[in-house]
Amino acid sequence: MSLMHHSSGVETPTGASCTAITVGEHILGRYRIRELPMRLRGTERMGGIFYPMRGPLKGVRENYRIIRSTLDPRSPWQFRRSLVMLGPFLRLKNYTMLGADRLKKLYELVGSVTAEGVPGDIVECGVAFGGSAAVMAHSLRCHGARRTIWLLDSFEGLPRPTREDGELAASHYRIGWCKGDAAVAQDMLTRFGLPAGDARVVPGWFEDTLPTADITEISLLHIDADLYASVRLCLEVLYDRISHGGYLVVDDYGSWPGCRGAVDEFFERRGASPGLRWIDSDAVYHVVERASP
Repeated sequence: MSLMHHSSGVETPTGASCTAITVGEHILGRYRIRELPMRLRGTERMGGIFYPMRGPLKGVRENYRIIRSTLDPRSPWQFRRSLVMLGPFLRLKNYTMLGADRLKKLYELVGSVTAEGVPGDIVECGVAFGGSAAVMAHSLRCHGARRTIWLLDSFEGLPRPTREDGELAASHYRIGWCKGDAAVAQDMLTRFGLPAGDARVVPGWFEDTLPTADITEISLLHIDADLYASVRLCLEVLYDRISHGGYLVVDDYGSWPGCRGAVDEFFERRGASPGLRWIDSDAVYHVVERASP
């Protein structure tokens, strides 16, 4: 491996033997001091929950985890593709609670529906501050495609859990739990390359907005709604609008019993076995296959 010196004094790895970790360390040195404007009086706001301000070393470790999770050294082509994702992931880390594996999968699935010509809009139910939506907007730009992205969220926090969500959700619930911001989410789409006319941000509770949303055809449906009633309603209203070859992605399937119960019951009632595929220990996705008419 050779090293190329820049005027900045940072040594840039070059050559075929360059590994993901070495390049990651270089990029970490470039990005580790960059922080996004999410600071609120000595706290950091993520998903409506306030955490103590993280020290600089913890921020470096977090960036390093993102780098190691994102970069793919299996082949030069996969490495180059993963490198395209890395900068945006570091920039938006304070706007999402999704890990790098899930963000990578969303990026890849948007690329897949683009390459395969699957018709339909991209729909996200459960938005918070728009970090995962920004990844999908970035993927559209990188693949030279345009689609409408719908963002549906109460932007008032999660609704009250029901019995199906279990004791843990009930014990943690408070008004405004996981509250997002519609203006920030809209701004994230713009900053990551989505033309203003292609964004549809729909504030309000799902039971009020989903029945009247003018969504006719979906290529990718991303549900990050946590709770039983919300996930069930999203599936009942939107699943049949996903095109053949499109994707359903569900966060929280592995961690919240209400979410998992809503998904399992939905497909059981239909007598279907969706063949859910794990993204990580928490999220799953599913390729939608429609019978020929």
